[in-house]
This record gives sequence, structure tokens and C-alpha cells, in this order.
Amino acid sequence: MELLLFIILLSVVPDKVRSASGNRWTYEGELGPEHWKVDYEICGKQEQSPIDIVTSEVRLNTSIPDFNLSSYDTVNGIDQELENVGGHTAEVKYNGGLSLIITGGGLAGEYKVDQFHFHWGSANSYGSEHQMNGKPFSMEMHIVHHSTQYANLTDALDKPDGLAVLGFFFKVGETNPAFDSLLAEFGSIEHAEDKIKLDTQIKLSSLLPKNMSVFWRYHGSLTTPPCYETVIWTLFYEPIIVSEEQMSKYRSLKRNKVGEEEKDLVNDFRPLQPLNRRVVETNNELGLSSGSKKGVQIYLSLVICLQLVLLALVNRS
Repeated sequence: MELLLFIILLSVVPDKVRSASGNRWTYEGELGPEHWKVDYEICGKQEQSPIDIVTSEVRLNTSIPDFNLSSYDTVNGIDQELENVGGHTAEVKYNGGLSLIITGGGLAGEYKVDQFHFHWGSANSYGSEHQMNGKPFSMEMHIVHHSTQYANLTDALDKPDGLAVLGFFFKVGETNPAFDSLLAEFGSIEHAEDKIKLDTQIKLSSLLPKNMSVFWRYHGSLTTPPCYETVIWTLFYEPIIVSEEQMSKYRSLKRNKVGEEEKDLVNDFRPLQPLNRRVVETNNELGLSSGSKKGVQIYLSLVICLQLVLLALVNRS
């Protein structure tokens, strides 16, 4: 009788309840991105991420203020753990200690850093989740924050504007010493679920590009299941540069657990999603162009020249 009652109850449980966040998902095969919306229906909705940033269709909004990211300089007193998360990504989690809080950037209130992680390809010509004018980058880093209106990341996940993610594109070029201490630990997270507490803390600000004054903004979703549409996305214009050797450290990680068939952790990016009726904004005219680091340097040079001219005029008077 009890077994019969259990079968009857199971038959009437909604699919979305049975398809809880414990469901497996992958970046390829039968459980790949095309399947996600079957187990996680939000993944099939209208405000999904990532997207292609088509600069000719971006709207200029110079009223968006700069960010206050001064907390990213904090090293002492933070607790970081590096993990190969489910064979999906390499992630640095903030597990305790001092909180890193950001403000500004048009965000409503304070947002706390929870973790940062990466998406990369098997070749340098692709790997980022977002693209610019149809062009992917070699890798993309996401710094994930939750609104301090909520107790933690879990509570904020499904709340409107509960999350703020700062995204950074990568290009392959010269060696970036700021990444050396992080990549030196990758041998300890070779396989899925491997993790290690970082004895040498990573200064988050050291990983970022020098110019952070130009960015794009839109509202979207998590790029992995359950794909909640609760993310304020900020994507920065200037890419981060790393070397081919440094990229190879990411590609040395594995999707499988220890003892399972070896499979490289590469191409961990979701395909582009339709923009639909959403609008992408930029805080700076450079965000309307299709340039890159060179454009930023030209812009900064012009600003410096203008400042020198104004200073000369002031001194002359």
C-alpha cells in the first residue's frame, strides 16, 4: 500500500520540481546546452545570456557612473579556495574572512564578491561566452557578486537584480605575471571536484586590465543551469592579455573525476542567446566602436593631450 502511494505521488510531482538543481548537465552531447531547457525551463526563456554585443546597436548612456572597486585590492583577511567545479570551470571561491564589496556602476546598492571563474576554448580563436560583433575571444572571466540585500548567493540567485557579474575578455599575447600564482596551483585541481585552499591569496585587482572606464551593460541570466534571469551584466571593453603558455594551463584541466576516462576541460561556453527586446548600453562612446585595446589607448592619449592643453592655457592666463 505504501509503495502504491509513493508511485501515485511521484506521478503528480511537477517536472520542474523533479528537475532540481542536482540534475547533471554538460557542454556537449545529450545533456548539452540544447537540452538544458528540458530540465531547467528558464534556460529557454527570453532574457538569456550570453549574447553578441553588436556595437552599432548599442545605446550610449553616459549617466552610468564609474564603479568603486577599491575592495578588489584586499588581500589580507580573505579566505579563498580554488576548485575544478564539476569539470565545468576553474573557480576561486571566497569562503570567509573579509567581504569584498563593490558599489557604483549604476548598481542599486552594494554587491558582495562570491567567486570568479573562467570560460575558455580548445584554441585561441574562440572560448569566450559573450562575443563582440560576432567575434569571440580566447577566454572570459566572470566575477560573480550578490546583492547585500540578501543573506548569501543562494538567497539572491532567483531575485530580480540579485546578482551582478563583471565580465572580462582575454586575448593571447605576452605573459601576464599577475596570473602566475593562480596558475601555479592548477596542478592541484586537475580533475573534477578537486579543490585546494589558497595559502597565497589572489589580489583580484591585479588580474584586471588597466583601463576599466569603458563597459557595456545589459540584463540577462546565469550562463549555466538553472539560467535564472537575475543578472546585471557588465562587460569591459579592454581585454586582459595572457600568454599561450598560460592558456595551456587552463586547457590542462580535466572534465572527469580521478579514475575516470580522461577528458580535457575545454570549450566550456554556452552558445549565444537571442537579445530579443533587450537593449545593451555603454557608458562611453568607445563602446559604440568595434576597436579594442588600441582604441582605449588612443582615447586615453587624447584625454591626456586635452589636459595638457588646458593646463597650458591656465598657466598662460
